Amino acid sequence: MQSEALSFYFKDIHLTLLAFVLFFITFVGIFIWTYQKRRQKHYQQMANMPLEEEKTL
Repeated sequence: MQSEALSFYFKDIHLTLLAFVLFFITFVGIFIWTYQKRRQKHYQQMANMPLEEEKTL
């Protein structure tokens, strides 16, 4: 029963594979962009924001 339901949605294996590849590339791209060394300083500043005293204008 479950395989019949899934076969209705996934008849075109090429389209399914294309969607998976696009998702995977997007996921890896976001992962690499997030964990770059040059962004470490920005993340460190954001992590320390709650600990800093408020500056008055």
